Amino acid sequence: FFFRAYRWNKEKSFSLDRGFFTYLFVLALALFSTQALVSPISAVIFIFVLLLPIISLLYMYICTQSIELAVTLSAEEIEKYQPVQFRLSLINSRFVPINTIEAKTTLPRSDGIRSEDKTVSLTLPPYGDYTLTSEITFPYRGSYSIGVSDVICHDIFGMFKYRYNLNVFKSIFVLPRRVTLEALEGDDRTQSSTEIVSRFSGNDNTEQNDVRQYQTGDSLRSVHWKLSSKTQDLMVRQYSMNKEKRTYIFCDTAARYD
Repeated sequence: FFFRAYRWNKEKSFSLDRGFFTYLFVLALALFSTQALVSPISAVIFIFVLLLPIISLLYMYICTQSIELAVTLSAEEIEKYQPVQFRLSLINSRFVPINTIEAKTTLPRSDGIRSEDKTVSLTLPPYGDYTLTSEITFPYRGSYSIGVSDVICHDIFGMFKYRYNLNVFKSIFVLPRRVTLEALEGDDRTQSSTEIVSRFSGNDNTEQNDVRQYQTGDSLRSVHWKLSSKTQDLMVRQYSMNKEKRTYIFCDTAARYD
């Protein structure tokens, strides 16, 4: 597997979380109790509440220095229906437990048709990690992305949050399958050639044979729109096989001349 780890060196943004407004209420209550009771205990509680934001910010700083991201792929260029493995890992490299982080990921769907965005919320124990591993096959050619766009780190009291705009992605390029034509052996070449031509013969779009429901991969040019509007379902025209027009493919297998 190709392995690469990333630390936080991207764009950052700091903002207040919902718990900050609760903190303001608790701070006002502690200040009121200090003035009303006039006791050493209330003063100690007020000082502790007053120091909570500093403790939270210090905790968040340690967490941001502890998290690493790794994206691995078994191959970056494959053919259709060829399995590929990927692994996405969030790692806590220090002894401080990480309370809550949110990772906005882009992962392929289970059917391999396209990639979709998902938000993962998790906690990481000291020196722990969260690893997502999967093997998938892609039925269509194209480029598919795997990675993390943003990571949001929350403090232990829920007062602040840091958003890290990472945009760490790796791409898988899916190529068309290569079809190998076997060499014809023996003297019966005419019969073998006829079988190959019949197998790869195309459709004659001038001779409509049947109408059926739309399937994945059908051309939109074959959709029978008038009938589809009546049945409330996509219907496509099915044409008869073309037996008269033939296409011959000749492959030059001779050695390359330089």
